[in-house]
Formats: sequence, structure tokens, C-alpha cells
Amino acid sequence: MTRPPVTPEDMIASGVAARDALAQLSDEQWRERPPNMSWTRLVTALHSSQAAAAYAVNLSLGDDKSNPMLPVDEDAVEPSKVPSLVYSQSLLLATVARGVPAERRGWHGAGLPDAEGFLAMGCTEVLLHCWDALAGTEVAFAGDDDIADHVLQRLFPWQPKETPRWQTLLFATGRGELEGFESPGERWLWHNAPLDEWDGEERTSDRWVGRT
Repeated sequence: MTRPPVTPEDMIASGVAARDALAQLSDEQWRERPPNMSWTRLVTALHSSQAAAAYAVNLSLGDDKSNPMLPVDEDAVEPSKVPSLVYSQSLLLATVARGVPAERRGWHGAGLPDAEGFLAMGCTEVLLHCWDALAGTEVAFAGDDDIADHVLQRLFPWQPKETPRWQTLLFATGRGELEGFESPGERWLWHNAPLDEWDGEERTSDRWVGRT
């Protein structure tokens, strides 16, 4: 069976879903810390927009690793603008991915992703940090199962194929349990280079990844 690719449309849909869910937070909730995180909900959401923007720049630059990720200044951002910011940076990454040559690779600390690899990482950042930011609130959030499946097959090809897709993406990134499988915990890692370069082994990090 042909693997379904992660597409620019997946990236845009992820941005829309995060925007619409995050827009339900009150001004007071933005300054709270979600359970088990040191970041506030505001910084968590800002990080996802920052990551999508950085991925767009890295993909544009190729393997030049001189692009620094700009620091998050939560005091400089009006919380009500954050949902739209997450969406706009998702759209930016999708647009860049559409426009670069098929052979383009970009720098990332875990490898040299192609456009699809950056899109898969972007979907992961936006969807999972939205889930993180909304934890402990009355706003229920779950990512689209089809997008989660596309991301899993691209970034985590060693994960089970027949389990619930969104729950499996949470599990793959240390955010939950999956019956019958051992959690990767805080040292999970993705394979972001093209899949024909995967060595067939589960990837793990030698440093804490987890969530801040």
C-alpha cells in the first residue's frame, strides 16, 4: 500500500484546528500553566507558531544552519492574537513547502528533512502543543486521525499501524499510554529525513525531549 504523504493541506488544516480551539481560551487562562509543564499556555502556543516559522525559513535556506529560533516574548503578544498567529505561520510553512524544489533539504538538529519532513514536524508542533496548551481546561481537543496517521508514517514509522491514530501520536511523543506498548517517555525522537534513509530502528534521543 502506498504511504499517504504529509501535504501542505495537512499543515493548513492543522493550523485551522489549532486556531479554532485556542480561540476558546479566556484571557486569564492564557497566563496559566498546563498540567506537568513549566511554560504557560501562551508560551506553549507561541512556541508552535515559532517552530512553524523556523521550519519555513530552514526549508528556504537549505542546509544552512545559521537561522536562530527567535526567543518567545509572551509580554509582547496580545493573547487574543495568538490563535491567528499559529494559523498564519502554519500557512507560511505550507506555502514555502509548495514552492521549493522537490530535492530541497533543510537543516534541523535531528536530520536534514525534505519539504514533507518539515510539514510533518510542523503538523506535530502545532497539533501537539495545542493539545498541551488546552490541557486542564474545558476545551476538548484531538487532532485529525488522518493527519496523525500521515505524520506517524512519515516521522515515526516504527510505531504500530493499527492503533487509534491520534492517541498513537500522543504516545509516540511521550504524552500518553498505548495498551500493549512501552512508552518512549521523555527520550522520544522522530526520523525527519526522507524515509528511504531510515535504518529500520526506532529512534531515541540521548537528551531529554519531552515537553518544557
